Amino acid sequence: MKKIIVAAKSKNNIIGINNDLAWSMPADLKHYHDLVRGSWAIMGRTTYESVYEPVPLQKTIIVTRNSNYNVQDNSVKIVNSIEAGFRYAKHSNQQQIFVLGGGKIYEQAINMVDEMVITEIEIEANGDTYFPKIDLNKWQISKRIEHKADIENPYNYAFVFYNRKT
Repeated sequence: MKKIIVAAKSKNNIIGINNDLAWSMPADLKHYHDLVRGSWAIMGRTTYESVYEPVPLQKTIIVTRNSNYNVQDNSVKIVNSIEAGFRYAKHSNQQQIFVLGGGKIYEQAINMVDEMVITEIEIEANGDTYFPKIDLNKWQISKRIEHKADIENPYNYAFVFYNRKT
């Protein structure tokens, strides 16, 4: 089963502030939605609760330490670790699963995933949630698509595709 991180980060590795994004970049949101729509995804509880524009996912796996946490939705599975989430997806015969955050989930998953699709935004952002440092001894860039700022997207950005080195 292929495990893929999807994230957007600033030059200083910020991914969010106060359980929200640290910027508004419609092109990144469209890219994100196009990548994960209809797939299985794993995310932390706080990220799940902060999503105000949910992507239609086939299955959402929420990682939480709160054993009493409950969601009244058959497309949601609650687990107590990212490893348990990956096991559940694998036993459900999934070909791939997307890891959608937040910061602690990315930190745990970065050494377990096969690929990453990172939107790198050319801004030094203020925030309180970080993406882990990408170790280029472990990761190689397979594709980079550069974009200039425009009326809707105020910063230069790139969609960067990473593969784990073997």
